[in-house]
Amino acid sequence: MENNKVVTFSSIPVEVIDTIGAGDTFNGILSTYLSRQCSLREAVKCASIGASLSITKLGAQTGMPTTKELEQAIKKYTMN
Repeated sequence: MENNKVVTFSSIPVEVIDTIGAGDTFNGILSTYLSRQCSLREAVKCASIGASLSITKLGAQTGMPTTKELEQAIKKYTMN
């Protein structure tokens, strides 16, 4: 909630290959961005993009996006 309103985030369009590790990817990126003093909104946006990228590959570790892949995707996609 933000200003007593529910905030939603859209996912980015990807082809789902394997959802294993998506939650771990989301939580890892969320904590990283929060530890960098980013706003909760920005951290959730980045974590959602990272989790979306992670489901496009097979496996938990191999699915996790690199920093470069994540940064490129963040620049490419605008989310609510």
